[in-house]
Amino acid sequence: MLQLQQNGADITKPREIPHYLYFPSEDVARNAVDELSKSGYETSEKLSKQSTADAAKPWVVIGREETVVNEKTIAAMRMQFTEIAHRYHGGYDGWEAAVTP
Repeated sequence: MLQLQQNGADITKPREIPHYLYFPSEDVARNAVDELSKSGYETSEKLSKQSTADAAKPWVVIGREETVVNEKTIAAMRMQFTEIAHRYHGGYDGWEAAVTP
């Protein structure tokens, strides 16, 4: 959040925030997608080709929501994504947001 502000972002404006989760199989990745979709997130899943992905968790799930970036929204999202990742034996790798919405 601080980095967004340092780069001139107006954090009072909603912007798309993608979150990244990694899972050991396509089946559990799809379970996470189903759960995130029911919570209102736009989702996608794919076999990761990035070198940063854990080899034991090659399936990446991206959950997106458009909202205002602040401590409260990010803390709630981070908790939800961490819980889902843990429930399906995956890992939460954080979020990002563009400077301009």
